Amino acid sequence: MRSPLGVLLLGLLLTSCQNSGTNQPSRVIVDNWPNSLTAAKPPAVATRPRFTLYKTDNIYTLLLLDTQTGRIWQTQYAMKPKDFRGAVPVSMDVLAQGQNGRFTLTKTENMWTFILTDTTNGRVWQCQFSVSDDSRFCLPISLLAKDANHVESDATEDDAQGEIK
Repeated sequence: MRSPLGVLLLGLLLTSCQNSGTNQPSRVIVDNWPNSLTAAKPPAVATRPRFTLYKTDNIYTLLLLDTQTGRIWQTQYAMKPKDFRGAVPVSMDVLAQGQNGRFTLTKTENMWTFILTDTTNGRVWQCQFSVSDDSRFCLPISLLAKDANHVESDATEDDAQGEIK
C-alpha cells in the first residue's frame, strides 16, 4: 500500500524532471560524482619511463638505467639498518640524447654482466657491475664482422721492416 505522502513526493519529482518549455525530461543527477570521473576518456597513450630497474642475480642489487641517455647505476638495498643503501655509477657516459626507451639492458649468463643496447641504431656495450669500484664499466662491442678462421700471427722484426713472411 502506498502512502499519500509517497505518491505526492513521486509526483513532485516527476514534475520537476520536465523542462518547462520543451516537455522533455531534465537530466537528473543521481550521484555526486564529477563528470570528469564518469565521462568516457580516450585511451591513454603508452609512454615509456625514463628510468627502469633491472633485476640482477645478486638479491640486494638492481641496475637503474636511464633509458634516454644510457647511463647506469648499481642500486643496492639492505636488510640491516647499518648496511649500505644507495646507488653507485656503473657508467655516467651520456651515449645519446634520445627519447625515453631508447636504451635497454639484457641479462647475460654471467651474473655481473649485462648488454646495453641502443634501440635506435643498434650499438651495444658490455656493462659490468661489481662490489669493487674499479671493476664497474661499460665497453663498446664492435659490430664489425670478423673472419673466425683468420688467425693473426706474431709480428717479427722483418714485419716491422715491411717484409711479410
